[in-house]
Amino acid sequence: MDDVRRFLEFVGFAFGALLGLTVLGMGGYACARGLDQFRDEQVWGGYRVVAGQTYDAYRASHPRWKGSSRAGGKARVGSEGKRCTGNPYAAPAAAKYGVPLALIECVHYAESRCRADESIQGKHAAYQAVGKLAKPGVQRAHLAKIARHLNVPVSSLRSNGCGAMGPFQMIPSTWNSNARDGNGDGIASPYSLADSTYAASHMLAKVKAKKGTWRAAVKRYNANPSYVAKVSACAGI
Repeated sequence: MDDVRRFLEFVGFAFGALLGLTVLGMGGYACARGLDQFRDEQVWGGYRVVAGQTYDAYRASHPRWKGSSRAGGKARVGSEGKRCTGNPYAAPAAAKYGVPLALIECVHYAESRCRADESIQGKHAAYQAVGKLAKPGVQRAHLAKIARHLNVPVSSLRSNGCGAMGPFQMIPSTWNSNARDGNGDGIASPYSLADSTYAASHMLAKVKAKKGTWRAAVKRYNANPSYVAKVSACAGI
């Protein structure tokens, strides 16, 4: 009887310890996720007002400019000489970050041929597509962060065959390093024309400040020599 009692006590103790560890683990996960969401808001949300003010200031000082200051909405973007013209967010983003407008327009054309639909989606499941990139586990962690911010399942995120997303075709880690809320709607989405225009402009300006030339910034965006040559020639840099 004593052996049975001791065995039952041991089982009870083990079960209690396991249950306690499970509760602690779930609590830790919830706290970590909450902290991630808070940090995301600090990183992305903090640019909301600034972007909106820059947008409105540019519109006010350029009465002939046809861009709309309404959040959301679809822009009609045409192409001219391998450049995307008519993107209402390109000019204010260029003004904010000091990027040549032509460079933003040329990168937009090179990346998605002027796609402007706010709901632009790729043909591939991003979670699978990033498997072709270096450190796919890191890219999938960044995808999870994007999904949390957008409040969608990570399985719903779409990309091109190499995991690049949206009008300016950014891979997950690059997006998270440069994400901006360009239209002030409270969400920084790689699929948004507004957000991706601001994010691409920020990235180009950041690399140029570090490397010294716009051509070097283009090379960081896409290192393919043909890409660098075509975009640089298009933008006149």
